[in-house]
Amino acid sequence: MRKITLAIVLCSALLGFSATVTVAAATKFPKTAEDVLIIDCLLPGQVRKLGRINAFLSPRRPARLSQFECGLRGGEYVEFDRATLQSSLSVWLAAATAGEVEAMVMVGEAFAKGFGAAPDYVQALLWFQRAAEKGDARALQNLGHLHELGLGTAANRDLALDFYRRASGIAGERVVFTSTLFDEREITSELELTKAQLGQYELKLKGLQAQIASLQSDNAAKLAEVQRLRLQSARDSAAAKTLAQSTWLVLEEQIRQQELQISDQRSALGQLERAIAGDGGSAYRGNEALAQLGAVSLSLLEPSVLRVRGAPAVQAKSEQLKLVGRASPRNALKTLWVGTTEVKVDEQGLFNVSLDSLGLQRLVIGALDARGQRSEVALSVIAEQGQAAKVPASAAARENATTGARSWPKGLKRGKRWLLAVGNRNYQEFEDLGSPVEDAQAIATLLEQRFGFQTRVLRDATRLDMLLALDQLRRETKPDDDVLIYFAGHGVLGSEQSGASVQQGAWVPVDGKVSVPATWVSNRVVTDMLAGMPARNALVLADSCYGGTLTQSGIPQSAGSFDGSQWQAWATASGQGRSRIAMTAGGLRPVFDANVGSHSSFARALLTVLKRSNGVLEAQQLYREVSDFVALSGSEVSDLPTFAAIQFAGHQRGELLLEVLSKPNLR
Repeated sequence: MRKITLAIVLCSALLGFSATVTVAAATKFPKTAEDVLIIDCLLPGQVRKLGRINAFLSPRRPARLSQFECGLRGGEYVEFDRATLQSSLSVWLAAATAGEVEAMVMVGEAFAKGFGAAPDYVQALLWFQRAAEKGDARALQNLGHLHELGLGTAANRDLALDFYRRASGIAGERVVFTSTLFDEREITSELELTKAQLGQYELKLKGLQAQIASLQSDNAAKLAEVQRLRLQSARDSAAAKTLAQSTWLVLEEQIRQQELQISDQRSALGQLERAIAGDGGSAYRGNEALAQLGAVSLSLLEPSVLRVRGAPAVQAKSEQLKLVGRASPRNALKTLWVGTTEVKVDEQGLFNVSLDSLGLQRLVIGALDARGQRSEVALSVIAEQGQAAKVPASAAARENATTGARSWPKGLKRGKRWLLAVGNRNYQEFEDLGSPVEDAQAIATLLEQRFGFQTRVLRDATRLDMLLALDQLRRETKPDDDVLIYFAGHGVLGSEQSGASVQQGAWVPVDGKVSVPATWVSNRVVTDMLAGMPARNALVLADSCYGGTLTQSGIPQSAGSFDGSQWQAWATASGQGRSRIAMTAGGLRPVFDANVGSHSSFARALLTVLKRSNGVLEAQQLYREVSDFVALSGSEVSDLPTFAAIQFAGHQRGELLLEVLSKPNLR
């Protein structure tokens, strides 16, 4: 037994975190991805004694455990990939009916998720209300989500905010929606920014007007000189006959040069006048991108293919999306189609097609080559503007701001700080990316040296790598610990189940297959892992496409500025709760990748804010400053980052607090 236990301890040490292994697990260790997936488990009843004679068996107990743990403890369960609403209810419904609050919440979440069927939000609402009547913060959070989005009831943002406030434990007007907070900040600083912009425009206008006056004066002088030369030429015409032919040619050349200068000056003058009128936009240009469809090479000439962390993307600049491309060699192509429409291709292999872009999010281009091989490439379609168009007006004023130093809340226990950073760049089937590995490593180094995190970095992680690392966090963290998970790589929209009423997202491991969702790490898996994790606070930083599918709703934040005592009260209440929050690089849209050796805009913003912070930095302040930084980067396509509770991950209240070490861990 000692040899077996020692071997497992060594295996855990090799995984990267501290080796904490229970005696019960010494007989076996999870070996497959399915072993660590979280399921609804019905554990056997306990043998209990009443006095010294009578013994009885207690009712079976529901629990959320990994398949491995449930089997090890003799529990009854349905495998993760075969779970349904009815199988989940069979585990939790009896306990919920008996009045157990946790079971009520689980039943409500089972109805809200659907598990292969359409979600029943009306039933979910009833169970959440029963649990909320007993003061359960998780149920209150879920009620806020349903009322905010109008699921199972009429949408009511005021009532949703009231539920969020009750869940957070912070009453009054200090808690507002994120969108409201941005609107208030924008309105507050709008007048000041407008005045500053007006002053800049006036200075620019004066400068342009001065240039125009100078050009006009210069033109008048040159015209006068030309006229003088012509008059001199006429007066001296008789004498000119006796001059050498070269002198006459010199005069004519001078006139020609003066006229050319006048023409150039008039052109410059026209450009300045158009600049004043606002006619100075630049066309969107990009690089040609290729896709191999069987024996046919596809070149998309217009629009340019954007480099994003997901399926290749194109931008729709208007209600019509115009595609211009070339298929070569032409004799290798039999049929080409865009969406469901066959496209005509000329003798040079060129094609031109216009599509209605309204509501279009995904486009498939396919080809049948002369050998009968059928191939397709999927493109994401991005509308012209995302949330980045709504830049907070006061963002420019805070570009170089440094977070004010805060002290750790009194009486709040410090636990371990854990970081799992995943950077996936070299994919087997998806397109390779540029910067995820550099992003993950840089963030891990900074959080370890400046904030004291115990870090683990996965580079080019497989699905099994990612699931085992998440499971290890779930098993090793303690109730006072804080967990931060960073993922950089491909993100996709899809679902492992049919009948889902909302878009589901997933992180793609390097061995993920393009058309097999079961090979991805779905939102459901991530949320289940977080829900079963004992850590006090968990913050997920998702630098991938469609990261907003983790949340699907808003979260209240503190409004306005706090003085010292107010902030201490807020931070203490936040730190004593249980939080599960995601900050994502974008909402339901693609996010851009960066070249090898550089950083994505989201990672660059995170690094900048974390480097300049002092004292204690709460997660929502990190989000505000990162959002401002991304907004100021001038992206016209990507959404601003999102910040919200992770649905069904057990969020109750509070947020993760980051504390800068007084003595950095410099290595």
